Formats: sequence, C-alpha cells, structure tokens
Amino acid sequence: MNKNTKVEWEEKGKIGGAFTWMKFNKLGDLSAIGRIPDHNLVVTAGLGEITGLALSDVGGTAFDYLEVGTDATAASAGQSALVAAITDSGLARAAGTGTQQTVTVANDTLQLTYTWSSISASKTIREVGVFNAASAGTMLARAVINVSATSEDTLALTYRSTLTSS
Repeated sequence: MNKNTKVEWEEKGKIGGAFTWMKFNKLGDLSAIGRIPDHNLVVTAGLGEITGLALSDVGGTAFDYLEVGTDATAASAGQSALVAAITDSGLARAAGTGTQQTVTVANDTLQLTYTWSSISASKTIREVGVFNAASAGTMLARAVINVSATSEDTLALTYRSTLTSS
C-alpha cells in the first residue's frame, strides 16, 4: 500500500430486543398484555457471551432461561442479574422454548418463550431478564415492566431479538 492510499472501513450492526407478556385469568381469558420494545438493555456481559458463542475457539452457553423479579431499578449495562429475582410462588427462573423467526432475512430473529401456569401467590413483577443458566449464569438482557399476577393467573413471557446488518 502506498502512502496515498486511503482505507475506510465501517461496519454497522445492531442487537436489541423486546419483551412481551400476556396475563390470563383462571378462565383462560386474556386480562393484560404489554410490550417493552427497544427499552430492554443487552448488558455488557451478554454482549461478551454472544461473541463467544460465535467463535468455536471461545465458545459460550446459549440463552435459554427467562426470569422475573420485583424491583423497578432502571436497567444499566453493568448489571449481571435481576435486582430482586422471584424464586418462589411458581415464578422462579425457567427454561423457555427457543425458536428462530424471520423478520427481514431468514432466521434473523431469536424468540424465547415461557409460561408460568402454577403461580401460588400474588406478586407484582417489575423486571424481566434472559439468562444462559438455570441459576446464576450470564444475563443477556433486562427490562423493567409492571404487571401483577395472582394465584389464579397464568403469565406468558416472550423475548424476541432481531439482528440487523445496518
């Protein structure tokens, strides 16, 4: 390369996601629905795990778990866990069902869903997160929500993240 050669290189990409929840009453009727688009945060540790998953020399663990909690502290990049995770009342962290979806190009979207159907006590859910282990592990994303669930309710939570190239 001679001294007059100018090299420009720009790559753009984005990872983000949205949490959607639906609450059903004891008759199975939809009683509440909500969506937090673009307000969830992919945390720093989650970004590191994603890059590890992309490299066979590094490796990583897939994000297959959803968790709910009771604290409304704003999401921040340095968080590595929910602030007040619920571990009782049938609302403990659970392995979701993961699928690939297509939004713009084939399989550009991941979707993780779980339904808590054995809620045994009333709780106000103020935070949700995606993890790569049944306990502890690495958190991918976190968002603040506000939904109350009782022992007669069923709560379905879905996380969707679409990867784009620009």
